[in-house]
Amino acid sequence: MAVTKESIEVSFNSDADYLIQGLTADVSTIECIYDLVDNSIDAARSKILNGTKPTKKDAFGLPASYKGFKIDLKISASAVSILDNCTGLEESTLSENVFTIGKKSKHAFGIGHYGVGLNRAIFKLGSSVQLKTDNGKHAFSLEFTEDDVRSAVESKSTIKAQRQPTANSNYYRLEIGGIKRDVLGDLGSETWEDSLREQIRIRYAIFCKKGILITVNGKKCGEFGPEIRNPGFLKRRTKNLMSQNGVSIYLEAGLHENYRIAKIDSDYAQLKPIIKNLTPEYGWYIVCNDRIILVADKSKTTGWTTSWHNEYHGFLGWAHYVSEDPSLLPWDTKKTGINTNHQTHVEVLSSLKELADDYRTRNRQLRKSKSGGGVASAPAKPGAGGTGGSGGGVGGSKAIHTKDMDMLIYDISAKSNSPRIASF
Repeated sequence: MAVTKESIEVSFNSDADYLIQGLTADVSTIECIYDLVDNSIDAARSKILNGTKPTKKDAFGLPASYKGFKIDLKISASAVSILDNCTGLEESTLSENVFTIGKKSKHAFGIGHYGVGLNRAIFKLGSSVQLKTDNGKHAFSLEFTEDDVRSAVESKSTIKAQRQPTANSNYYRLEIGGIKRDVLGDLGSETWEDSLREQIRIRYAIFCKKGILITVNGKKCGEFGPEIRNPGFLKRRTKNLMSQNGVSIYLEAGLHENYRIAKIDSDYAQLKPIIKNLTPEYGWYIVCNDRIILVADKSKTTGWTTSWHNEYHGFLGWAHYVSEDPSLLPWDTKKTGINTNHQTHVEVLSSLKELADDYRTRNRQLRKSKSGGGVASAPAKPGAGGTGGSGGGVGGSKAIHTKDMDMLIYDISAKSNSPRIASF
């Protein structure tokens, strides 16, 4: 570093230890696996969009098919590997982008845009890497350890990848070895492996439905994704929006495909055993560029301002955020949650609430019309009513709710001095 009488040079280098620890501090093992899968799917999408044949698009402007693409994960206590047949790496991509932390992805409609995912996964899971890639024109192999990376960061040097003869095919294989102690408990567990397969089934359901095949230790990840049915008595509602920063949003809400209403649906008795187990599937599903981020959400994140009760039963909503520039999407850096302060999501919140409330109103009216014209009360709001004590109570025909109740009781007046009884 040069020092003169007039000036000194100021360093803006990164400390290797801080860089690695900062990347991995709050990420889980399963989120690291997501990062690996995201990279492979981005490669598949790029091949589709950049191909010589016209790309067939779905209703949201995204590729309609991923048929023929395969992603194979191998998970054990000694290594984690991912193998795909998507595109392989271009020479410039491997040289300049893949391991450059913070380098913005150039994948159109991507899901791995932050430039940290692959490095985060490597440093969290293990201490050594073997990479082999072939894009039909160029083939390379690269091996390095965490110590090699530390040295390269500190000295601002590089790590050499070796050229290999190409097999004229698309191939990408990354293996992470030297598994770290704090993730061994996950990678060596059959229960965790089953959980991983289940979460991949959910998070990548749309890609799998479009034909991509994802396996974990040889077992295919199953299908997922409840759909909205569209009966004449409770029609599906849709709404399309464009955010101020150019993100396209497609909303649809209505009845869960397996939900039936007594005295209205003729097959209610037949499906009643299934209906009882559907509650965990009700709510909003938030999707960014086909990657499912939130599942069956019934929180303030998706506009819910009242407690859940039976007038919402059967509700299913899908919100698709689509952007060619993934940095504009409202997901968090781990892509397992929504940034509630993101302007795009803030703009959409009122529409999410509007569609859910519309469903509730129509559902209530439908039940009234089919049940002898009974009068349904408005649901009590959080904080309304007495909370016990002298003279506390609920009068008239207001509905009484408790945290564990899933029904409404009409025309009951009650008084209690017990602090354990609450109305809200």
